[in-house]
Amino acid sequence: MQHAMISVRATGYAPGSSILTIGAVRFNPFEDDLTPDWRHIADSQPARVFYRRIDRASNVAAGLVDDEETLVAIAMQAEVEDIAEMFGGDQPRAPLPDALRDLRHWLCAPMPADHKLLVIQRRPVAVWGCLAGIDIGLLDAAYRAVSQPKAWTWRDIRDAWTLLDYADIARPGPTPHAMADAIAYAAAVQRAYSQRVWGEPGQ
Repeated sequence: MQHAMISVRATGYAPGSSILTIGAVRFNPFEDDLTPDWRHIADSQPARVFYRRIDRASNVAAGLVDDEETLVAIAMQAEVEDIAEMFGGDQPRAPLPDALRDLRHWLCAPMPADHKLLVIQRRPVAVWGCLAGIDIGLLDAAYRAVSQPKAWTWRDIRDAWTLLDYADIARPGPTPHAMADAIAYAAAVQRAYSQRVWGEPGQ
């Protein structure tokens, strides 16, 4: 089974909110190979990460909406460069249907049978959300809005907040960058697994 941590930046927390950016990283929870330097991981292991900036007009076309309170909070709290990353800047932005299709294909991409990112279990991918009710909930609604299938079922969803609270590990601090969040939370999950009282897969 592959594991992937996904973080979403959106204009609201409720399903149906417009999605601004999607960041994700593949990881093995039984390893300890993620560092806080998320840019280094993204640059040195590009196949391991996924990142898309989303065109806002395509959110509107799909029927997704903005939450005004969230927009105000972003404007008041985020740095200028982070606002540019989420809303504008010079970087290309993908239409929402294309970004969701690319995420599905990335999650389903086969990996070598002996790759250490694979943890052998029954299903092909475990999809983690930093806070699954928000990150995965936003994506579930977006996939429905564009009439596309997802790469996961309800059985495949994992919640990082719950695990970290159980393991008494501090949650990573918030960041406006979805890729930074995804890697930080995946690393925290690895630390939680290193403290586990359960056995290796199959034991």
